Amino acid sequence: MRLPADFRLQASMLPQVLASSTSKQAVTAELEMLRVALSYPREMRPRLLWRALGAGVTTK
Repeated sequence: MRLPADFRLQASMLPQVLASSTSKQAVTAELEMLRVALSYPREMRPRLLWRALGAGVTTK
């Protein structure tokens, strides 16, 4: 299925995008603090995220 190349929004999506970005930054910061507190290497970040939020979460 192909999406149309041209579409219009009734309202700006900017507030939702900014809120999503802010939430992602907060989760990333908390995850990094936990990783440092546990003395885990950087490679453990995805595993910590999976433990906290479930295996269906992707870091990409």
